[in-house]
Amino acid sequence: MSPALLLPALLAATPLAAQDVLPAHEHPHEILFRNASELVPWCRNQAEAYFVGQGEDVYQWTASHFSRGRNLHVEGKLRAGGRDVAVSCRVARGASDTYASIEITPSP
Repeated sequence: MSPALLLPALLAATPLAAQDVLPAHEHPHEILFRNASELVPWCRNQAEAYFVGQGEDVYQWTASHFSRGRNLHVEGKLRAGGRDVAVSCRVARGASDTYASIEITPSP
């Protein structure tokens, strides 16, 4: 058998493990939120990234989380650039981070 035909034949004969094949709707980098506590780190990372991207120092993150019906919520606060900032995040239970939302409101 020629080398050009050997590789495709070898690959066709190699069994694939179940974990090697992902369904088309799943992406390995997605986060699926099932509990409000799982939303807390995502919320913090997004808020901190926003301010760090603007060159501001970020510290003193605090947050609480809760669920209401099928919605997961995080109410957080951090200090960015010397001012207090309120952070709210929400997503539907079972949804991925693609559908999560964040609202950042500087304190007056």
